[in-house]
Amino acid sequence: MQRMLRAWGGVRHGGAGAGALSDAWRMAIRTISINVAQSDFDALLDEVAAGAGPIRIAGERRAAALVSESAREGFQETLFLLSVRGMGESIVEGLKTPTEETTEHLDW
Repeated sequence: MQRMLRAWGGVRHGGAGAGALSDAWRMAIRTISINVAQSDFDALLDEVAAGAGPIRIAGERRAAALVSESAREGFQETLFLLSVRGMGESIVEGLKTPTEETTEHLDW
């Protein structure tokens, strides 16, 4: 989650490293042509749904990524959390806190 927060924070807010994140994403994702995707889309869908990671489908004029439903839900949840003022920083701070320094009782 912490890596994802840093990554999305850099991209969404134009922070340092946004270009590096974009380059890292391209290097980590497998790219196939639209023709290959069309010829065996069911197999691609099964592969992505099974957790093989996203697949970038590229045509001559455009490209899109095929991601699993669970990955899409994770992206949506992360974007929602980061849209709440101070939430990203609070989560990162919480991740840095040793378990011994936490409590089971919340003062809400």
